[in-house]
Amino acid sequence: METYKFTGRVIAVGKTEKLGSNPDKPFYKRTLVMDGAEPNARFPNPLPFEAVGDKCKTLDGLRQGATAEITFTLNGREWKDRQGQTRWFGSNRIVEVRAIEEVVPDIPLAGRTAEAEAEDIDMPF
Repeated sequence: METYKFTGRVIAVGKTEKLGSNPDKPFYKRTLVMDGAEPNARFPNPLPFEAVGDKCKTLDGLRQGATAEITFTLNGREWKDRQGQTRWFGSNRIVEVRAIEEVVPDIPLAGRTAEAEAEDIDMPF
């Protein structure tokens, strides 16, 4: 199956959910929502991705606001209801996650002047 790469900002990391009715073979799923909009875009573009099974653990280190790159596959399913109507469902299944830039809070340096900060930049070490 072909894989795709996507880089974006993490909007939300869901909790791992235990699904299914068979207690001997539980199915685990976790959702990652990333913003696919260009920086400074007027409207956000939230894109959900799914991690299943052992891949749920790969989302443990991600935090809201971080930049991450994921590798994913496109998956689709067909389902017929009792009336015979066919419906199609799709999902973006996570294969790999790599944090690119962690969230760093803006902490002002108390008592620092612009002159002192400029000197720090000019230093060769």
